[in-house]
Amino acid sequence: MYSTNFDEKYVIDGKMGEGAFGCVMRCKQKATGKWFAAKIMKATCPDFAEVANLKEISILRKIPDHLNVLCLCETYVNRSTRQVTLVFPLMELNLEEYIRTTDNISEKRAKEILYQIVNGLHHLHSYKVFHRDIKPENILIRGDLVVVGDLGSLQFIKSKGLHTEYIATRWYRSPECLLTEGYYSFELDIWAAGCVFYETLTRNPLFPGDSEIDQLDRIHQVLGTPKAETLKKFEKYKSSNFTYQFKQYPGGGIDVLVPQIHEKGKKLMSEMLKYDPKRRPTAQKILSCAYFADLTQLKQYLEQKQVMKKLAKKNYMAGGMQKTSHPTHLLANTKSSHQMDMSKFIQSDLNTHQTKKTKSDFFSQARTSKYRFDQSSSIVLHPKNPPNKSKHRFDQSSSTVLHSKNPPNRSKLDRKIFLREKIADEESRRKIHNEFLERKSKIKQKLNLMF
Repeated sequence: MYSTNFDEKYVIDGKMGEGAFGCVMRCKQKATGKWFAAKIMKATCPDFAEVANLKEISILRKIPDHLNVLCLCETYVNRSTRQVTLVFPLMELNLEEYIRTTDNISEKRAKEILYQIVNGLHHLHSYKVFHRDIKPENILIRGDLVVVGDLGSLQFIKSKGLHTEYIATRWYRSPECLLTEGYYSFELDIWAAGCVFYETLTRNPLFPGDSEIDQLDRIHQVLGTPKAETLKKFEKYKSSNFTYQFKQYPGGGIDVLVPQIHEKGKKLMSEMLKYDPKRRPTAQKILSCAYFADLTQLKQYLEQKQVMKKLAKKNYMAGGMQKTSHPTHLLANTKSSHQMDMSKFIQSDLNTHQTKKTKSDFFSQARTSKYRFDQSSSIVLHPKNPPNKSKHRFDQSSSTVLHSKNPPNRSKLDRKIFLREKIADEESRRKIHNEFLERKSKIKQKLNLMF
């Protein structure tokens, strides 16, 4: 939900940016001294009930948090002005700043950035949501982590009807956005991500058009003027741009513009920048392509961070982003703080499993220390305070009651069934404990691989 006491919890430290929506301020949480980004919106909500209906808030509340998508921490409404403030984790810089300030970005680093962008898009697309404004300024970076940010243009895919025509920054708009009146879908995010990939590698925008017509012309110069059958697919929803006669270009293709990268990288970029949107790969298909096969270390890093993110969600305010430096390389000789936290998490998971009660309350007996265990098999041999010996005699190898002085009034068949059930119960206990030992071993192996 939302609160009204933003000023009581945070101190504004300065402005980070401004746009048509409002401004983004750097703020410090008073209770913890940790840093966040506050997006103060120009739009107001006269009625508090309308806050939940704001598009950015309503969509983010309907999809789970993801490591590569900027998550919404809190929502505040000013009592007097009715302005809405959204609190997000604080990142270090955006991709545009990173490209501008970093010399010679390697292909491997560009590949890692693209992988995380597409990973975030895959999460959004899997919930029928697309971003609609992918560009370097909206890709945020902190250390090795890359997230898709500026979620104000998020939109659910409509099963019928058209979307808003004017979306995305012109340089990153796909042909279907330029040629139609809102006839687009997930594929426009894939096109924009391809443009961002090119810009990360070359430090120059791929299609820096001065107008929509110039934008189309630049696309045609590289990809070639589309054939009539391709353009025909857009005619039903065509925009005013169709009144112009396009110049005919053969198109040299993307390959000639990025000769320095691997052939698999050229192929992927060409696939993402297909003129026909239906021929572009999905985000899921891109993640599984051969070009990313060597990013094993990055994938392990993201898997670990995603586990940590889920743990922090219950108490994210205690785990906010601190104003500290972050590693810029995946490889490190020493364990970082999040690795140590991961160890604690796994140990906690083991402890939770140990203390979990079963049908037979086997582990509950272990906790009370009432029984002594054979360490090799964890089978109860005898209790420290045994029951009245006159009542039961135990077979110490199986802990099964063989007879009693006052046995229940059972028939011979009933006694056989009774003994069979006791033996089955012992086997069940052994099975439960063996499963626990196997689980513990696997988690320790995984921990060793991570660190």
